Amino acid sequence: MKDTVLTRIQLAEAAAASQKRNTFVIPEGHEAVRDSEGRATGETRPITTPPAPVPKARRKAKAKPDA
Repeated sequence: MKDTVLTRIQLAEAAAASQKRNTFVIPEGHEAVRDSEGRATGETRPITTPPAPVPKARRKAKAKPDA
């Protein structure tokens, strides 16, 4: 297995890049806005496609009392 040796500059650049990352919460029904390179910009917008319909629960047939 080949060992990877990083220079001080590479380590500093990697640390700076990780500090620049910000996280954000995407509310339900929204999606993240992405830039041309596919990275999230930190903005959210409502989802443009409607969600799939939720099937209704099956109703149990009521038992008829014997007459």
